[in-house]
Amino acid sequence: KVLCNFCKKDTPRHTKIVDDEALEVYICVNCFSNGEETLKHKKTNPYYILNKLNFPLYESNWTAEEELLMLEGLEKFGFGNWQDIAEHLGTDKTAEDVLNHYERVYIDTKDYLPDGEPLSKRDSQNNLIIR
Repeated sequence: KVLCNFCKKDTPRHTKIVDDEALEVYICVNCFSNGEETLKHKKTNPYYILNKLNFPLYESNWTAEEELLMLEGLEKFGFGNWQDIAEHLGTDKTAEDVLNHYERVYIDTKDYLPDGEPLSKRDSQNNLIIR
């Protein structure tokens, strides 16, 4: 588990802020925006944002993390429980957004691949390039 050092909420699936001077300090976005501080962490310390799945796969307004959470939600709550799945995402996506995205990407798309150019690709050094 990765807990926010301030509110103690489990944040494994969410964006976290890591203090660059006190690397053991993890801060959820809410506590960071509230300016929370400790002896080790000051709000003026340099920081970086940790979110490894914050890039699109099929549609530019859906991240890889949201895709995975949607599929996990389908498995957990069952097909058709779009409100529960939307809440499982933990974002501003509504039940209707989830249903429409699922139908466009997983039902209506031929060969389960998006049409047109991919939204991301890799360069010769295998670095991810997002368009």
